[in-house]
Amino acid sequence: MQNGLGLLRKIDNNNATDDRHLVCDIKEIEGVTRVYGIAFHPQFEKNHIVFLCYVLDADNPVGSKVVRVKATNVEPLTIDLAKREIVLEWVAGGHNGGSLQFGPHDGMMYVSTGDSGPAFPPDPKQTGQDVSDLMASILRIDVDHADKGRAYSIPKDNPFADLKGARGEIWSYGHRNPWRMSFDPATNDLWVGDVGWEMWEMIYRVKPGDNYGGKIGGASGRERG
Repeated sequence: MQNGLGLLRKIDNNNATDDRHLVCDIKEIEGVTRVYGIAFHPQFEKNHIVFLCYVLDADNPVGSKVVRVKATNVEPLTIDLAKREIVLEWVAGGHNGGSLQFGPHDGMMYVSTGDSGPAFPPDPKQTGQDVSDLMASILRIDVDHADKGRAYSIPKDNPFADLKGARGEIWSYGHRNPWRMSFDPATNDLWVGDVGWEMWEMIYRVKPGDNYGGKIGGASGRERG
């Protein structure tokens, strides 16, 4: 990891100062090579919970991690990485996804995962159309209510929650590397930026249960749905 990457800082929303308070240094976690996502719990002011997504070195077979951490102080904001809890993990590769968002209408956490492969050849693990793993998908989980053996539960209205052989966490699939996503504040629609193939890059309006094109991430850059 290059010097300076992995530093999370708090910058005051004040034009009179450029103070940058160090919240945490994610490089303190052994083996971290990339940091992709951060999401504050919707009730952060009460519970001080934060979620981070990072990737470990290539020697780790499940190197993509989403962890739950807690701020030990709010003013100034300080996060204790030593007490992190793994929420989700999946195979790491060049395409890791790693965006985290909370749904404004349901309070669920949405997590993007890539196909865990390099830029070429496309989808070498043949996971784009495979709903039995967590890769190449947008996931939707309930981080406030844990099932036995998990740090979360699967919402009952997820599209594959009752499908035998499928991972119930999946909200949509057939992605390549959905590396950024956000909710439209006016409509609550989930928009995802996905890595395309050759001349196309993708922007999708994601809907539950939809398939976004398999191993090459879709056939066009237009809105789906």
